[in-house]
Amino acid sequence: RHYVTREKKNLYMTELGEVVNDMMKQAFPSIVDVNFTANMEQLLDAVGDGIINWKTVVENFWPDLEASVQAAEKELDKVKIEDEVSDVICENCGRHMVVKYGPHGKFLACPGFPECRNTKPYQEKIGVSCPRCGGEILRKKTRKGRVYYGCEHYPECEFMSWQQPVREKCPKCGGYMVIRGNRIACADKECGFVKKREDKD
Repeated sequence: RHYVTREKKNLYMTELGEVVNDMMKQAFPSIVDVNFTANMEQLLDAVGDGIINWKTVVENFWPDLEASVQAAEKELDKVKIEDEVSDVICENCGRHMVVKYGPHGKFLACPGFPECRNTKPYQEKIGVSCPRCGGEILRKKTRKGRVYYGCEHYPECEFMSWQQPVREKCPKCGGYMVIRGNRIACADKECGFVKKREDKD
């Protein structure tokens, strides 16, 4: 639900995640409390062991939860998350396009909606140059959601790879290399150069 974002090995809370976390603390302080979580785990273990009937747990827990939900629906303010402005210019009206979230993830949309309805796929730069033309390599997705890597200058440059390219050049043939599991390998299978991946981020 876009509450966190992953950068290398680390997870970071998004602006939406921070807002939701603050709202949960405000509306459900007892539920997000670590002591409540620990107690609930003990009760669930007891249910699993047949010591306590699950209906008893629910009957004791549900009234307070229902009351908290009803109060939250009435009292909590509606929150508006500011759109993330991109460096992509809308070719229709000249505005900076903004990042939106849809069922299939991020996409770019013109903030001039509904006057301008222009949208574009969100294309994430990975910091690697295209081995053919020197442009930026972008992380993209097929219509079925499969990740691949292509040049920002497509269709003028048709470079494409299913594996993520890296900056390091092959020491054996000078070609580009890609990530394959816990290894980095030359994209040219005839070259065959492979080495252990030192940075697994």
